[in-house]
Amino acid sequence: MWKNSKNKWSLHTIRAFTLIEVLIALAITVIGLVPLLHLLTASILMTDSAWNLSQATLIGSARLAEVISQNDIKIGTDKGSVEGREKEIVFDWQSKVTEAYIEELQETNTTDLRKVTVTVMWPEGQSQKQISLTTYVFIDKTVTKAGAI
Repeated sequence: MWKNSKNKWSLHTIRAFTLIEVLIALAITVIGLVPLLHLLTASILMTDSAWNLSQATLIGSARLAEVISQNDIKIGTDKGSVEGREKEIVFDWQSKVTEAYIEELQETNTTDLRKVTVTVMWPEGQSQKQISLTTYVFIDKTVTKAGAI
């Protein structure tokens, strides 16, 4: 038994945590924090992935609208790229216009229907992601003349 002559404390009156209790509390804290840190990392990766997907969708929609708005939609392909935020990621796009083949329209000999597909690709981690947007456009070859009376 240890005694302090000034304070007159004995070993029995001093209350403190033992080294074993501190190590057990630390182990429980670490066991609880590891899954939380994993969830935080997974959340950041999913947020980044969702942002990339939304940007690719916006790029694809804009390119699709650009192709459709042309007066003469020509059959063929076109390629390009767009830089992402802070120039970290590059979105590559490809637009492809083909003649649409729809069985029901073959009876009418209609060849004025075009299939427009825009594909946007981007790197994500170790893989390459992509999204494709497709629409059909009817080419109106009717020419209307306006005259003054």
